[in-house]
Amino acid sequence: MERSEHALPSLPPVLREIRPPEVLSPSRFPDLRRCPLSVVHGLREEDLLPPNPLAILGELIHAVRHELRGRPLGSDEEVRDAVDATFGAAKAKIEAELAGDPSTRRFVPLDRAIDRTSWLERTTSLREWVAVSSGPSRTGAHRGRGYPRAMGEPGRNRSETSPGVPIGSERALRVPALRLSGRPDLIERGLDGVLHVVDFKTGRVADENGHPPEAYALQVRLYGLMIERIDPSATVKLWLQGNERVEVPWDEAARTETETLLNASLEGLPPGRNVPAESLAREGPHCGRCRIRHRCPRYRRVAPSWWRSTSTAGPVAPFDIWGGVLEAIPEGGLSYELLLLDAAGRKVRVSGLEAEPSVGDLRGDDFVWLFGLEPSEKLPHHGAFAHPRNFHGRSPGRSWPSALRLRVFVEEAGPSE
Repeated sequence: MERSEHALPSLPPVLREIRPPEVLSPSRFPDLRRCPLSVVHGLREEDLLPPNPLAILGELIHAVRHELRGRPLGSDEEVRDAVDATFGAAKAKIEAELAGDPSTRRFVPLDRAIDRTSWLERTTSLREWVAVSSGPSRTGAHRGRGYPRAMGEPGRNRSETSPGVPIGSERALRVPALRLSGRPDLIERGLDGVLHVVDFKTGRVADENGHPPEAYALQVRLYGLMIERIDPSATVKLWLQGNERVEVPWDEAARTETETLLNASLEGLPPGRNVPAESLAREGPHCGRCRIRHRCPRYRRVAPSWWRSTSTAGPVAPFDIWGGVLEAIPEGGLSYELLLLDAAGRKVRVSGLEAEPSVGDLRGDDFVWLFGLEPSEKLPHHGAFAHPRNFHGRSPGRSWPSALRLRVFVEEAGPSE
């Protein structure tokens, strides 16, 4: 329930019990292995912290790839025009959705919410990908090593069928016996009957030795398990395609390893039974990317202990802070600065907080929680990282990014668990 006197939302309660789903998507298993709670929490999209703008760009690029995959394009100019038109239309649509949500309206325009280098790298990679996948006249010189000519050109959907295995783009697979359900980017069948599973990624999909990242390999290998369970007679090859196309090894050793990882990941997640949320939470560097950390009992309990630590490797904690309000100071009527005594007993300053919702109405007995701030001090300091004592919402100057993903909650009677 929201407190009407200052219109800041009340801090939602921590998660207590979770009912794991019957099936899970292979795409979520890297996150599941790091922290099961981050995947099986069961919260709705509107209950989560705002997404990373880079993730939104990734979804946008995926949609453009799906739209242009296999479309015959000839010249570089045709490729550029097709990508620009399709990308522009998809970007306008998603920006309209973002602008309609108070938690994401700061992301518009999207290209301003993402650093220029990341934006250019990903959009350039998209054009290169479309050029490679847009037809025989363009793809022959770019076909990845080992890519079978019998399949036809990369990205073209074929209508052949395999018993029980749907062939084509983003076709649904569901294997309850493995507790897996998902949509591979592409399943193609070669003229020799081999089923080729292709997962598309942005950028590089292999290291300098040609080895794919383990998280990428695990996802496509789980699809391999699913297909072989659906059709035990199938011969399967697995591929990752980004800036290049790389085959993911799939033999008896890889199959056994994948089955072992699958079983270990699902252990402790009984379908249809409630499980304590605390038992599924795993704290670590990944907490900074987690969109449910404001509801996570373990994170809310341990984070203040991180705020007093130092590290030479990187930030010691996500840029969040919570504590008792000492003072709310107006900044020209458009924003406020808060002085807090945080949960680690430190005095902390947070500037550039929007006046609406009315931060200025916070009282000395309020306990305020801020997730997704930006630091207003240079890190590291003399080679060491410490949790900042100075943060901001709106950028105080050109060299400081605004806290686009900031969410603020208030608690009336001191901190909860």
